Amino acid sequence: MKKLFSFVVLIALVLSLATCGGETGQGNGTDSAASGDHSLGTDSGTEQALSGFALGHSLYTKVIADMKAAVGDSIEANNEALEIADPDNYINNSAYLNVHYSPFSSYRLLLVADLGREKGIETVERAYALYGYKDISVSKTEKGYSLSYKLEKDGKAQSCTEEIFCKDNGSFTMLCHTDGAEAYFIDFCVIGEGEYALQNQTDRAIVKYENSTIVSVLHSETVNDYDYSSGKYHDYSLFYSYADSVQGRTDISAGWVTKAESQGKLRLLFDYTAERLSVTGQKAIFNWETDSYDYVPMPPVTIAINQ
Repeated sequence: MKKLFSFVVLIALVLSLATCGGETGQGNGTDSAASGDHSLGTDSGTEQALSGFALGHSLYTKVIADMKAAVGDSIEANNEALEIADPDNYINNSAYLNVHYSPFSSYRLLLVADLGREKGIETVERAYALYGYKDISVSKTEKGYSLSYKLEKDGKAQSCTEEIFCKDNGSFTMLCHTDGAEAYFIDFCVIGEGEYALQNQTDRAIVKYENSTIVSVLHSETVNDYDYSSGKYHDYSLFYSYADSVQGRTDISAGWVTKAESQGKLRLLFDYTAERLSVTGQKAIFNWETDSYDYVPMPPVTIAINQ
């Protein structure tokens, strides 16, 4: 309950300075798409006055919210229609998608939401303290921001560092190490006018906009299953690493998103356009004997988008 209360307070704290002006000079990186309009019409053009991580975080938050609305709402509408048509057996319909679509959600990015804004470093330090971290240090660097803190897990203290590398056009990478080992990373990259690439350890996506509206989403998720008995992920899981960062690359295409498919490690692929949503991949069936999942190909599901 204490953690829940702290997280509620944290959200209020992080959002309290959301409309403040930006810090100057955060990150000196450049990008070929830096001169484009990346506001997405999110807040009366407020994003156009931001740069670096402040701009990137604002765009990232908007993009994943739009992804959830476009893809998630389509899945929910599809499932609701199947339930209405066959309330007793809809869940066994091959077109039913037992998926809770919540792409690229990260409480880590919520914690650092105010970096790049007025008093942002102070706000982030307080946010980490409210979440229970100790020995917190947040500072600006030549390429972005650096954070360090300690946390306790299973009675042991762990040392954590987070590096945020950002460019003026909003592209950023957040990289975390725990006790010196890479723990996770988050990529957000402006790859063209109204076009964005997103990545973390398990997901990749390319999102395209026209006139501030999503016109296409290609989003893949890898097979990744946690073994609670051992406290580790099963060895058949697939994870990307910081070495796979999208920043500075020119080969970001559909093949990059679907790379896990060639390795037999693609869990789900969401292919959305203004006319339809196609979902393909593998269905996970829990095997009680091996205490792990077996994966079998699932029938493709295509959902017409109501105009």
